[in-house]
Amino acid sequence: MKLLITPSRPRKSICAPPSKSFAHRALICAALSERECTVKLTSVSQDIEATLRAISAIGAKVEAADGGIQITPIANAPESTVIDCGESGSTLRFILPVCAALGIRARFICRGRLAVRPLGDLRRALEEHGISFDGDHAIDGRLTAGEFFLPGNVSSQYVTGLIFALSLLDGESKITLTSPLLSKPYVDITRAVCASFGITVSDGGGDFGSFTVKRAKNFVPPSEYTVEGDWSNAAFALAMSCRVSGLSPDSLQGDRAFCDILEKLGGRITFTDGTVAADTSALHAASFDAGDIPDIVPPIAVLCAVADGESRISGIARLRIKESDRVKSVCDLINSLGGNCTDCGEELVIRGVGSLAGGECSSHGDHRIAMSAALASCFCRNDVILCGAEAVSKSYPEFWEDFRRLGGSFREIS
Repeated sequence: MKLLITPSRPRKSICAPPSKSFAHRALICAALSERECTVKLTSVSQDIEATLRAISAIGAKVEAADGGIQITPIANAPESTVIDCGESGSTLRFILPVCAALGIRARFICRGRLAVRPLGDLRRALEEHGISFDGDHAIDGRLTAGEFFLPGNVSSQYVTGLIFALSLLDGESKITLTSPLLSKPYVDITRAVCASFGITVSDGGGDFGSFTVKRAKNFVPPSEYTVEGDWSNAAFALAMSCRVSGLSPDSLQGDRAFCDILEKLGGRITFTDGTVAADTSALHAASFDAGDIPDIVPPIAVLCAVADGESRISGIARLRIKESDRVKSVCDLINSLGGNCTDCGEELVIRGVGSLAGGECSSHGDHRIAMSAALASCFCRNDVILCGAEAVSKSYPEFWEDFRRLGGSFREIS
């Protein structure tokens, strides 16, 4: 889908979409529970659809409910199954270890760049405990308990997937990290959601940290679990100087750090009666490390592109293995619209230009780049033509409706 976006200054308000991170985890915990649970969320993205397909494929029952989805837990897991993960890395890396723990022979269909995103370290850990692989995306065998060694600097999703799996095994197991854990907030979310379903994951010490997981007789769900608002997607509206409700100021989401970064750039954030408001009208350059917050680099980079001075964003290695090479895609977006962004290998260097010219750009099939194009249009002097606008459906299917609700202006063109 190609859109022509007219420069505008949105100033209205929206309610934050549901957190994809919390939703994935709550749905999986509900599927592994001892009784039904309704997971309350206001919309379902393509990635969440992938997790719903996955838990259905391993025996859970999924039904629409008032304001959410009712999950009837797995009664009898199948001997074998095929799971279409779409492009969802969370679905693949969370459900694959669960299938291993349940002894399900499973084949995973991976679309887009998911097929080439890293899985090797998780594969090795599972192979050491009874699982055989046919290629990277088909498994057989039953996982055994014990100590699992994983690097912490590749994907925190490996840790989350193993936490779910190990809670299903007899005895006590341990996940030992062999390098510092990046994106730790995502593991904190996993532990918090597990705790809501009666599962305790303990810190186990070690040079780089570890987690101890004991078998749970059953996941004990609440009757309802409400998914909180998503800070990573709300960041786009806040970067437009708009207001967003439905966000937790004390959220475990690492992307809550957008507020701190925005203030470092000279912006202002206020919390009033459950609503977050931002002012990005007068920004100056800043430098920061994105190791724990890769998902909010695109909107921050756009703000840096119109700030006064030279900004530097380090800790960008994992952005190269997202839905696109997000380092390259961010540079391409900013430069295509008249900005100045350079990929220096270990960091992005962005020289602010005050305002952007406008022009034609591509989402590169990446939802966060598509949303960043909409944000960038708010700082452009001329129209923006965006190719691949439909990519937002991966995480935020209502994005274009919300952009218009905020005051944005666009139309589809051929």
